[in-house]
Amino acid sequence: MDPRVAALHRYCLLDTPREPGFDDLAMLAKEICDVPFAVINLVDADRQWFKAEIGFGVRELPLDDSICAKVMLEPDLIEIGDLRLDRRFECNPLVTSGPELRFYAGVPLLNSDGYVLGTLCVLDVEPKALTDAQRGCLSALGRQVVSQMELHRQGVESRAHAAQLARALQQRNAAEAQRRKAEASHRFVIDHALAGLVVHGSDGSVEFSNPMASEFLGASPEQLRGKALMDPGWHFLNDDGSPMAADEYPVAVVMRTLEPLRDYVVGVVRREGAEPVWALVNAYPELDEVGALGRIVASFVDITARKVAEQQLVLADRRKDEFLAMLAHELRNPLAPISTAAQLMQMSAGTDARVRQASDVIGRQVQHMTELVDDLLDVSRVTRGLVQLELATLDIRSVVGSAIEQVRPLIEARQHALSTWASAEPLLVRGDRTRLIQVIANLLNNAAKYTPRGGAIELRVDCDDRAVRVVVKDNGVGIERALLPHVFELFTQAERTPDRSQGGLGIGLALVRSIVQLHNGRVEVDSAGPDCGSTFTVCLPLSTREAPAADTAPPRAPCADEAGMRVLVVDDNTDAAAMLAMLLDVEGHTTAVAGSGAQALAIARRQPFDVFILDIGLPDTTGYRLASELRDVAASTDPLFLALTGYGQPHDRAASEEAGFADHLVKPVDGQRLLAMLSKFSAQRARGEQMEAQAPTG
Repeated sequence: MDPRVAALHRYCLLDTPREPGFDDLAMLAKEICDVPFAVINLVDADRQWFKAEIGFGVRELPLDDSICAKVMLEPDLIEIGDLRLDRRFECNPLVTSGPELRFYAGVPLLNSDGYVLGTLCVLDVEPKALTDAQRGCLSALGRQVVSQMELHRQGVESRAHAAQLARALQQRNAAEAQRRKAEASHRFVIDHALAGLVVHGSDGSVEFSNPMASEFLGASPEQLRGKALMDPGWHFLNDDGSPMAADEYPVAVVMRTLEPLRDYVVGVVRREGAEPVWALVNAYPELDEVGALGRIVASFVDITARKVAEQQLVLADRRKDEFLAMLAHELRNPLAPISTAAQLMQMSAGTDARVRQASDVIGRQVQHMTELVDDLLDVSRVTRGLVQLELATLDIRSVVGSAIEQVRPLIEARQHALSTWASAEPLLVRGDRTRLIQVIANLLNNAAKYTPRGGAIELRVDCDDRAVRVVVKDNGVGIERALLPHVFELFTQAERTPDRSQGGLGIGLALVRSIVQLHNGRVEVDSAGPDCGSTFTVCLPLSTREAPAADTAPPRAPCADEAGMRVLVVDDNTDAAAMLAMLLDVEGHTTAVAGSGAQALAIARRQPFDVFILDIGLPDTTGYRLASELRDVAASTDPLFLALTGYGQPHDRAASEEAGFADHLVKPVDGQRLLAMLSKFSAQRARGEQMEAQAPTG
């Protein structure tokens, strides 16, 4: 701020009410000089403000309109007989328009520090000249104005000083009272704080702990006192759940660095085998005047609930990502043979056998796709409560029979032994026949998928006085104990195998629970662990009404068989492999088909191939590993390797490129693009062989 303006502000006069002392001096100036206007004018940084005014009727004017601001720098009285004849003011709004001033005379208000704070001025609408006596009186009045300003400032300062003394006394008294109150409530606050507080000595031992800290650490204040938290008896964990080294304990870090530790996440295992509790720790060292450690004050809040929520969010996010990736894969797999079969039918419509085989494949794969889409739609509608049940009295035995016929093709394909037992008497329930068939079919389908080939599945139907029970038991892969509480949650699955022969979208069992709950029933699962099989039990309220429903079994579509050029197609999806081979056969290529890595290696050792088209997910290996092994087997033919898979993310393509694949094709493959690639490769190889034949021999 400008020093002159700062000096003016120290008088505390701006924007204050009118005062008789200043008004009287302005009135004297007006009367002595015989003019209509007199002003005590204070010039601020951006305005002129009138402490006293006679005749103007305003207290403030913009600085741009000020006459005083332009003449106040003169050391003595300034008199302008006619403002219209002065170039500085001939265009001033106060001269050219109301009040159309013509005469001005003013004396600067000069304080003891040499700053001109404003002017005492008189003005008239007529040109005139002051007498010497009038000029002398005006100058004397100006000095009186400055004296009045000094008196005002001294009064303000005296009052401010007195107020400051009063405030200081009041603050001292209040501080004393606050200190006494703080001392009285200190223990109460610490004892009832929601945060744990631990004070450590310079050696790390506990000197004090509040009740929250004792509760969190699982020890009384007496047990904690004198104990070092670096002792082996304490089990601390890092944020990621790994064991924390003793020198990384919060207190140990502060002792080593002598620096505050902020927002340090620590897990504490309070006893062997217990779940950890989690804290957000802040620790501060107390240093003496030479920088030596005195005490360490550590505070923490319990964030166990937050930590558990974070872990659940991470798990949910991972399940979501897995679901989206698997969804893309599962939808692409049936599309691949459908697309290939459709292209084949267009290319060889006159061959009845091939058309029939392609039609059968399309039918099976369309059914597969329909089931996937139905499950997706069902889980969305069920979870949002949009499903309306068509209730009827049903014999659960008939429902079970229909479900068995629906799943029988899968059970037979995997060569499982299915044994059933049901009561000879009707077992009636009130339910939606279609939905209950879906429940039992899903359980049987789950058992068939997660039981190794040639396994055993048992289905038992019985009842007690209140409920009908349907029990599906298998001797399959079993379920981890930790996964049992979550198997009916949406998108939950066990660890996936690379071949994807087990598992779907993780929504089948979620649908089972939702549908059973809509029927006022419950579903349970039990397993002794991995490789110990699983048992699912559905309980539905028993009904006394008699109206059992009938059922029919859907037909089983035949499987497509494989064809056999110098292209080896490796895919565990039999339909997809067969259709692709058939498409290549029609174009004149010689093909062979393999459903696993071992089968592909065996075929490649018996005959040479120019091209290998490999699925990435196979039952016994990955396409990446198989490509490496086939490259060794077929090194002499320098074959072309193409990846064909339902996974199409950027990292999937990068993995294929790193494994040496010439291209990464995503199902369903564009047949014309594939044929063009084979044609281009064939032409390149033919030109290479021709150049070798024409090269001179030594």
